[in-house]
Amino acid sequence: MSKLLELTELIEAWAIDRDLHTADYKKQLIKLGEETGELYAGVAKNNQDLIIDSIGDAYVVLTILCLQKEFTFKPVVLKAQDSFYKNVQNDKLDPADAAIDLLSATGRLATVLEKSTTVNIHLMHIEWFLGALFEVAKSYDFDLTACTEMAYEEIKDRKGKMINGVFVKEEDL
Repeated sequence: MSKLLELTELIEAWAIDRDLHTADYKKQLIKLGEETGELYAGVAKNNQDLIIDSIGDAYVVLTILCLQKEFTFKPVVLKAQDSFYKNVQNDKLDPADAAIDLLSATGRLATVLEKSTTVNIHLMHIEWFLGALFEVAKSYDFDLTACTEMAYEEIKDRKGKMINGVFVKEEDL
């Protein structure tokens, strides 16, 4: 099993332990927009620490979103990862272009989750979002798995509680 899939399982277990899997996916989708917004801010300011943090956070949020929608996420991760390594890994990617692709993928994902009832369409757009996230990481010579591991290490011991369907970390209570 790849390191990214291991992290996915750890993130899923973390979310279940905190009852995040039962929350409204729409709030998680908004959280995904927040995290990608931070990523775009990092790209605009060339703030590499913010970019690394936001890439990992976006992956964590997407993992939880898939739990909430009861999607089987790991096969989608494998498909996106395989496609990236076969088709893009050795390409030179422009960070601005990669960020714009992610922006587009984020909007399309939000639209299909709201407008379509076809699970395969949802999963396809999740895969495209992941592909774009891989590309943003690559455009900065970062590794999506490493970014995700950093995000998981930051949250793994985090405590908090659900308030109005949103997990609020203890230090923000």
